Amino acid sequence: MSKDRLNEEQLNKLRSDLHLRLNSGASIFSVTEEESNFGPDDWAWSFLRLSSSYQQSYNAHADAPDADLTQILLMEPPSGIKFDVDYICAEDFGLAAWLPPSLKELPKLKHKSDSWFFPLKRPVSEDYRRLEVEALPHRRLPWSGLPPTVKEHAHIAANESPFGYREPSSVPIPIFSQPQHGKPQIKASGKFDIATFSQLWVAIDCSIPPTGQVSAFEDLATKVRQALKDQGWRGQRSADKVVIQDVETADAFAHMRFRHASRPYRKSDKEYPYLWRAVMIDSRAPIKGQIKQILNRLTTIHRKLVADELAEAPQVLRFKKDLSFVERAGDGTPRISSGGSYLKALRTLAMLYRLGHTDTTKVAQIIGLHSPSGRYVGSWAHHFFNELEDHIAFALMMSDEGYRMLIHKQKPNT
Repeated sequence: MSKDRLNEEQLNKLRSDLHLRLNSGASIFSVTEEESNFGPDDWAWSFLRLSSSYQQSYNAHADAPDADLTQILLMEPPSGIKFDVDYICAEDFGLAAWLPPSLKELPKLKHKSDSWFFPLKRPVSEDYRRLEVEALPHRRLPWSGLPPTVKEHAHIAANESPFGYREPSSVPIPIFSQPQHGKPQIKASGKFDIATFSQLWVAIDCSIPPTGQVSAFEDLATKVRQALKDQGWRGQRSADKVVIQDVETADAFAHMRFRHASRPYRKSDKEYPYLWRAVMIDSRAPIKGQIKQILNRLTTIHRKLVADELAEAPQVLRFKKDLSFVERAGDGTPRISSGGSYLKALRTLAMLYRLGHTDTTKVAQIIGLHSPSGRYVGSWAHHFFNELEDHIAFALMMSDEGYRMLIHKQKPNT
């Protein structure tokens, strides 16, 4: 045994700093019951808080007063949370507010559909005052309770907060009339067209997996549907076929210049309309069926963009992948040697690196790839150690940028 080998007391101290508990035995990275309930936001934050770039940016905003989030959090807000007043947090990191990197777990939000990473999920809403889609996050101005004044542009405006959608500030009211002859008639109040007022349009960035954006669109449609129901509008049993078209040909977005997409992340003089799709859903019709169609079609579009090299292929990561390897028992019988969750392994490696542990031999000792006798705890551990430098590099990429894919793909789901 090497004289440089850490003793048990030193190992226990180092492991206690990891936050995610390691298991004894062969399945080192098996998730605990609590970890199995982590959603995409939780895992994304567990990586982002280790980013040196995020830590530096947070420190630059640390002197700002704490944000009062009592209305959106389930419990008393922890100290150190700051409003994103200059939009840098959303623009650079996709986070709705500055969270102190020392915060091990995300504060729980009151609204189930809210997200700390809503800036990464939010599609572009129909808005005729917005002329450009760029890297800087867009903050929609209030309608002051009034619908648009231009008839052909009349639509139900999305009511956006930094964390998610809220009930729309204004929806049309049904106006009933009974002509002297014929059936009762109904029309929508204000400038709204009875045939189109319940249609919601958003633009979806197809350079990335669309699941996160579509989940936000579903929440928007659900809130509008409920607001219409509260005003007395009846739902419809079915919807016409959902509409997906190029943003350049959609009336809702023809006035906008799309100078940004998630890849590349930064603003450019180049325009990227070919990476975007305009999507319409009827908020009075059943939402789930329409969302399923939209997600399937946009996923196909995203994959074709990647295949045609018009969008970058995302890093391949099956977010519930186990560190498994088939080994042979003494009698030749095949059996599975598993180290547990690869995502948890990456998070552990990223944490060890940020703590200054870069030597692969010591990293292997800390996480327990070897038994006290010096043998690997399983065949998976042998293979994992042989590629440990690559795993560490991937773990650092997850902290610096790759965590976004957890939000885009909404994985791992619980």
